[in-house]
Amino acid sequence: MRTTRFVLGIAASALALSVAAGCSGSDDYLAVYGSATVTTPTANTGFSFATETRLDPDATAVADGRTVGHCTIRRTSSGVPTLDVALSRPGFDPMGGLAMRSYQIHVDDTRVPAHGTVTAELGDVTFSASSGAACTIDVSYLDPQQGIARVTATCTLAGSDGSTATTNADLEWSGCTVQ
Repeated sequence: MRTTRFVLGIAASALALSVAAGCSGSDDYLAVYGSATVTTPTANTGFSFATETRLDPDATAVADGRTVGHCTIRRTSSGVPTLDVALSRPGFDPMGGLAMRSYQIHVDDTRVPAHGTVTAELGDVTFSASSGAACTIDVSYLDPQQGIARVTATCTLAGSDGSTATTNADLEWSGCTVQ
């Protein structure tokens, strides 16, 4: 009888812990895994997340030196989902080089082939490209019910100063806002 109560007590404790873990607000965070890099003739910089990393959604956190981000999935009036993902951080590199301040992928139409734009800020130069011959954007999966998405981009970017850069991104998101 004692053994039965002990085993039932352990099972009840495990169930309570798993319920508490499931209700701990896990839906209230944004996380990203993967990388986004930009290469210019003088810099190779980007964001890299070797493991799923929680991001601060508060834009003021950039002033504190933290990386912030957002991921938003929207449905248009025609029912086609759009996707906006962005990463930002202070625009300095502790090693003295040029660091990427922000990176954004906006996908107007997530159907294959995806249509959208990629924008990156390195120092005071903004680089951008729209999907087409010089830019391929792919949304490999998108689940508005779960708030998850994976987006890749391979592009040649035009700089606001007339320079060019290349970008490669493969980012998996969880905790996206769904509108």
